[in-house]
Amino acid sequence: VSFDAATWEIWGTLLNGGRAVVLPERSFTPDAIGRAIAGSGATRALMTTALFNTVVDEDVTAFAGLRTLMVGGEALSAAHVRRALAALPGLTVVNAYGPAEITTIATLYPVPAAFDAPSVPIGEAHNGTLVAVRDRDGRPVPLGARGEIWLSGAGLALGYVGRPALTAARFVPGPDGRRWYRTSDLAVRTPDGLVFRGR
Repeated sequence: VSFDAATWEIWGTLLNGGRAVVLPERSFTPDAIGRAIAGSGATRALMTTALFNTVVDEDVTAFAGLRTLMVGGEALSAAHVRRALAALPGLTVVNAYGPAEITTIATLYPVPAAFDAPSVPIGEAHNGTLVAVRDRDGRPVPLGARGEIWLSGAGLALGYVGRPALTAARFVPGPDGRRWYRTSDLAVRTPDGLVFRGR
């Protein structure tokens, strides 16, 4: 429960009337995940991209019963998403992006069932988060141009404890007067939302 995504998993679930299911086994194998989903009746899950890829490769039917599967933590493989969607009609895979500095998740992209692009977008801001793509001087970049992701909003951290220089370098005033977090992550804004382009 000390992992930053636990804030989303636990409080996002309980504060919306859901029931949090804790995997009863310490091993995150496809079999263990499948048993937990089937035994609990879970309909939503959040997991790292690496674990999602492993389950899709070994036994995608472990996700049977889920309606929504949110995946994040690193770039999502378009091939793995397509395999999951083809094997489990009715499943919605949501690509989530966000560093801990914005209280876990900043953008979401529900992947359409007929998805066929080479890269899975990270989507657009949600729930009061603000997202901008800016150049080195903090100016917005046009549609299709690569820039750094800047984040702001109610979930923005105050900074790094005991590290004032790093805080000053990463949490900066933006041209709009708001306080923003410079992620060092690069993206391109497209009509489908942001597409991650490395660091």
